[in-house]
Amino acid sequence: MKYLSVTGAMETIEAIDADEAEDLARLRLLFSEPGLAIAIVCEGAELRRVVQRPRAGLPGN
Repeated sequence: MKYLSVTGAMETIEAIDADEAEDLARLRLLFSEPGLAIAIVCEGAELRRVVQRPRAGLPGN
């Protein structure tokens, strides 16, 4: 499975299934800017998309 971000950056990861890949994507998003999207792709097909949302109570949100 692969991450594919909106900037076109790609990272191949090892995951048992789409659920595990989504968990890993959410961990990656904890440290990114609001609005970043990560697509979970397997064999060229997008399975899911995870988007970082602004956190309530933080400056700039």
